[in-house]
Amino acid sequence: MLDLRFCKFTEPVKKLLSDGTLGEITNVCFTGQHPLNYGTRPSWYFENGKHGGTINDIGVHGIDFIAAVSGLRVKKCLAAKEWNKYATEEPNFMDSAIFMAELTNGAGVISDVSYSVPNGFGFSLPQYWRFTIWTTLGMLEFILGGDKMMVAVKGERNVRHIKCENPPKSNLTDFILELRGGECEYDTAFTLKSSRDVLNLQACTVRD
Repeated sequence: MLDLRFCKFTEPVKKLLSDGTLGEITNVCFTGQHPLNYGTRPSWYFENGKHGGTINDIGVHGIDFIAAVSGLRVKKCLAAKEWNKYATEEPNFMDSAIFMAELTNGAGVISDVSYSVPNGFGFSLPQYWRFTIWTTLGMLEFILGGDKMMVAVKGERNVRHIKCENPPKSNLTDFILELRGGECEYDTAFTLKSSRDVLNLQACTVRD
């Protein structure tokens, strides 16, 4: 369930990028640190061959969001690393992950998608997802736990703080629409492209 494509910031970001306000994306930095929840997650999660990889598990949400707001896909992996640091009881579980990638327009992406959230905080930290997008005409930034997006536009003196509301539809909306034979914005083909992009990133991972 790639739910970032239906978060409160998706349509506002898409509009700023499509109407020319910010120009073209040049650099993207996103973090999506998650809680490990060791001891409460099901045991299969930590078994070899079951989890699917940390970049694949978490990173796909950020890559899918970029595609949703800009149409840009991953052109190639520049660097990727996964290693074990938090799940000391499961040394084969690569709980930390970072990567660098190039998008189809030449823009660079850098990301940290580790299971590094301190025990006890769950998904409550405001930095659960944080995106900073730099463009030829400015930049924007938001934290998923907030309700405002910060936007700086070239030539303006004041930073804009745009309040964003939850959209009326969700993943389930498009899922049901596609099952019924209708056309939807984020169909199975769109989802499979995001998955393939991230699997290609993970394929070049260096593991310690």
